[in-house]
Amino acid sequence: MGDPRQDFMKWSQNAWKGADQARLDQEDEIAQEERRIDAISDHRTKYREATVFLGKYGRLPRTGISNGRADQANNFDNGRRFRLDSLARLEVQDMSMTTSQGFLVADAYPTKAGIFLYVDEATGKTRRELRHPDEVFKQESMDSLKMVPVTYHHPEQMVTTDNVKDFQIGVTGENIRRSGDFVACKVQITDKSVIGLIKAGQISTQLSCGYKADIIPQSGVWRGQEYDTMQKNIVYNHLSIVPQGRAGADARLYL
Repeated sequence: MGDPRQDFMKWSQNAWKGADQARLDQEDEIAQEERRIDAISDHRTKYREATVFLGKYGRLPRTGISNGRADQANNFDNGRRFRLDSLARLEVQDMSMTTSQGFLVADAYPTKAGIFLYVDEATGKTRRELRHPDEVFKQESMDSLKMVPVTYHHPEQMVTTDNVKDFQIGVTGENIRRSGDFVACKVQITDKSVIGLIKAGQISTQLSCGYKADIIPQSGVWRGQEYDTMQKNIVYNHLSIVPQGRAGADARLYL
């Protein structure tokens, strides 16, 4: 048998290495996001992306500021927060519209990269599945979300031509894009009763995707969090309005 103290020391060193690497990876990701937001020319889009950054990282992006100007970075974070929040509220008011046919069109965050919890039906155990950005934002995967049916709650089966009339209450748009850790798009709701419930605030506007993916039994650590398996080759079938989505409260229609 090995020395328990040496085994513990090795385990501790590996754990710290993993945490350090996760921190470095996040710092690189934050820097990339700041550069991306800084390059946006439209101020409304820039402020909207900054609100996503704020919710994810707990501070506003240091855009247009060199690495050695921490004092100016702090001024940006504190002095312009009120303006940012005000414009964010204004942007939310402009995120939906009613067409001449009475359809409701809204901006949406259908899903995101992250670690999602699933219950294994065979064992009853919860597993942590990593939806890595490389897979979530793969062009083929995002393209599969174009013009898919929107449903009210998840149907018990995938939506096809055989049952679409029973479930569809709207459709996603064609411009599927990345916004921080989220997938973003337009959604059009065409069902009169669901539109009425949404406008009256009587139902949740959280979203959940119906999709297929290859589940790879590979564990690891991503951004300091452990996962048990990874999702690969994500292909979407439909998007559902649900009471509570697996991707969190920010994955929703924006009205």
